[in-house]
Amino acid sequence: MSTAVEIIKALVSPANKLIDSVTAAIGKAYQPRHVRKMAEAKAHEIELVSKAMRENADVPIVYAKGEISVSTTDFDEFVKRAQSRLAFQELQKQQNIESVADKAYEILTEVSECSSEPVSQDWITRFFNSVEDISNEFMQSIWANILAGEVIRPKTYSLRTLEILKNISQDEAELFERVAPLACTLHGDVFFTSNMEILNKFGVYYDDILILDECGLINSDGMISLNPEISSTDPIIIHNNTYLLKVRGAKEKNKISFGVFAFTKVGKELYSILHINSDDKYISDFADEVEKNNSGNVLITLHKINANNNDKIDYDESILKTIPVKQSV
Repeated sequence: MSTAVEIIKALVSPANKLIDSVTAAIGKAYQPRHVRKMAEAKAHEIELVSKAMRENADVPIVYAKGEISVSTTDFDEFVKRAQSRLAFQELQKQQNIESVADKAYEILTEVSECSSEPVSQDWITRFFNSVEDISNEFMQSIWANILAGEVIRPKTYSLRTLEILKNISQDEAELFERVAPLACTLHGDVFFTSNMEILNKFGVYYDDILILDECGLINSDGMISLNPEISSTDPIIIHNNTYLLKVRGAKEKNKISFGVFAFTKVGKELYSILHINSDDKYISDFADEVEKNNSGNVLITLHKINANNNDKIDYDESILKTIPVKQSV
């Protein structure tokens, strides 16, 4: 890449790129919350429309000759009420879109640079068609993180992810957020143990797994296992957002195996936007399980992660725990 191209790429402002993308999608100039002056007026307008709808909720219905029809006498008033309802719905949709955009803008003001590649017009259109009916603040925050991530690096989140997330309820999203701290990563796979005894200790039950499977976020088939190759000199790295396991082989080269519930592609994309801090108790129990299932073949050490940037993990070489404890590194 030439120096000139690198300079241009570095000058791309994530926040400005978001403004351009939102403007193209909603058909008007988007302004972030801190420069808008009409927010209170819009809220008042929605309140007035809503009040008018409540006060005129009766629909003139006539039943004659076995058919139901609208009374022509009150037809003009009926049309007005229909227009008021549609106006209210459109105002609410616009408010939802701008609320998500505002949250994404706030995220991107903390980001120094991003890819100069534009966000796909098809993607951004599908995105705003999905969020226009999302009024829950918790869910809006999730959507805002997805929008910010796509602005930073286009093609990060698939259209399938948008479609699945659109149909996920707040309770289901909160369940995923509760399970996510148990997730570990190995060579791009994201998973947690399929040992239900361990999961139950951390408040996760098989019914929870089934719900997340129905949502398209986790594969509930408990027969899935990972079988990485390890050696005594070249350990594999299993990690979450906070801790890291170095898994060495007791022999020169051999394979180990452990059962998992694996995240789907959509589950992995959703997991990537969550800011999860995992305690050492779960990953320690998971390490014990791996050692137990591969007794005599592995030696595992637990370490604290200092920083994890784009899969470049900086971790403390100090050993928090050695598994099995009777041996030493």
